Amino acid sequence: MKKIFILTILSSFALFFTSCEEEAFEAGSNNFFSFENSLNGQEVLVAAGDESTQEITVYSNRVSSSARTIDIAVDTELSTLPANSYVLASNTVTIPANSNVGTTSVTFSNITDAEDGASLVLSIPQTGSILAGEDLQLDIVLFCPDNSIALNITTDDWPDETSWELYDLTTGQVLIASGGPFVNPDDDFATLTTEFCLPAGNYGVIVYDAYGDGISGGGFTITLDGVTIASGIVGASADPGNISSSGSTTFVLD
Repeated sequence: MKKIFILTILSSFALFFTSCEEEAFEAGSNNFFSFENSLNGQEVLVAAGDESTQEITVYSNRVSSSARTIDIAVDTELSTLPANSYVLASNTVTIPANSNVGTTSVTFSNITDAEDGASLVLSIPQTGSILAGEDLQLDIVLFCPDNSIALNITTDDWPDETSWELYDLTTGQVLIASGGPFVNPDDDFATLTTEFCLPAGNYGVIVYDAYGDGISGGGFTITLDGVTIASGIVGASADPGNISSSGSTTFVLD
């Protein structure tokens, strides 16, 4: 699923044109180019597992009767987004004849929690005949287009005995995520949260205690956008030390 987010111009075209023109003339050049008035910190919304294509617009301070091709480059020193997470449609932008606007695009993919908040910084290299505005910074914001779910497990003093599994029960019993055991003593008496982005369907969670004496004073909840929609406890088995125990719950998402 691709979503195209068009960058909006933060100031009117007239103001932009004037500021570009003044800066260019002050430098003694009629060849001034800039990214949409330098929209630093522009957020790009990307859903995990999806692609998002962002249009990039370059303006010139003047109209020419001939087409002009301008180089754009990734500033690898300032960018924090991994190179395998984006693809530029082109390393150049062509401004057609009798126009002062040209466009290209960049497609973001392979975005995970690790890339949330990372930035891609683009620049227009300056040469002897070209003056450029400030760099364009695009900040990745990971969002959930479906249901934002959290599994919250409260541990006892033996978190290394605790693990969990999440199942999709919509068309059967399909394991879609798992975790644990946790760290002892770092995770003692802690509430540990794991977040998911889940589409509509039926789901189930199982939380295990390996030793079988249960999670004393602990348990688990499922929250949807911060609201609890299901919960459970992990009690003791019939033979702790020899038989593990577990607790489970199910929930439905629209």
